[in-house]
Amino acid sequence: MEKTTTLHLAKSGRPITFFPDQDLGTIDGEGENIGDVIRLRSFDIPAEVSDSCDVGLVGLDWVKERELELGLGLKELDYWDYGRELLSSAPRLEVIIKDEDPTNKIKSLRPGIVLGEQELLIKKYLEEQGWKGKVAIMGKDGVPGTPKELRKYCEGNGLLGIRIVHGKIGALVRLGAGYGVMVSETDKTLRKYELKVLDKIMDTPVTLIADLEAIQGIRTGPEIMRLHRGLSEAYYRHLNPEAEVRRRNTETQIFSFASRER
Repeated sequence: MEKTTTLHLAKSGRPITFFPDQDLGTIDGEGENIGDVIRLRSFDIPAEVSDSCDVGLVGLDWVKERELELGLGLKELDYWDYGRELLSSAPRLEVIIKDEDPTNKIKSLRPGIVLGEQELLIKKYLEEQGWKGKVAIMGKDGVPGTPKELRKYCEGNGLLGIRIVHGKIGALVRLGAGYGVMVSETDKTLRKYELKVLDKIMDTPVTLIADLEAIQGIRTGPEIMRLHRGLSEAYYRHLNPEAEVRRRNTETQIFSFASRER
């Protein structure tokens, strides 16, 4: 989402300048440096916001995944419906299967493999959909740690086994490697590989998250709120003007600031 989040910040009057050949840079505004920025994998952003950074922009699916894993106490300040693309439909985390698969409910899936990136989020969802006690994660809690053995183990014991795959999930599902869980925006992958959506797990808008201590800081708290307001105004004014009506119906959150710095 680097392209779209960078544009979002620029439209709010906070252009990013990265140092040559680095993932570090600065956020500038009105002719001065107003903050440092680092380019990270989505997976890493929630943890770093809870530790070394004050705020982050990341998909909501990764916020929920890392909270399940690490128990992070982050504040979700706002949500904006874009992902890698600005003018696509809102991104969402979906369960995908082959077009010809007659299954129409999650609890009716045949035992086998689920390919995805967010193992704890997927496990929680599957258990809520009727697979409680029947979800295995490769290499954990005595579950086999190789793909082939995981498949045998799950098919032989009536389980769904989660195997982490970083990308190309649609192609693997078409190949028959398993069911898939992936973020969809344009549905191009579904059409290309003759797949269909079995269910939506959650919407995954770009989410502005903040460290709780940073929100309470005398200096950082007001800066975070200014950033929040600027990004919100830029989104509705420049990136998605049609959502202005929804914005007017959204109650503004107000925070009080304690006197504790980080």
